[in-house]
Amino acid sequence: FQIIFCGKQAIDGDTAQVGPQIAEELGMAHATYACELSVDQVAQKAIVKREHENGYEIVEVPLPLLVTATAELNEPRQPGLW
Repeated sequence: FQIIFCGKQAIDGDTAQVGPQIAEELGMAHATYACELSVDQVAQKAIVKREHENGYEIVEVPLPLLVTATAELNEPRQPGLW
């Protein structure tokens, strides 16, 4: 695997610690609160746009990578009714 996706936080504790803990246990890089992601397979890195309370931050992270995602990371497709 190259990328593991997790939600940004649990609804009950709201501590946002599970994703980073998993990444640390696996010894891999992690990026939290991701709202955009692009992957460069040749360079084995990802460019991640992270959401902050005052704006955004763009970081370059090596693969393999664990990402905690915000709702903006994916726009769900609507199923057809055929």
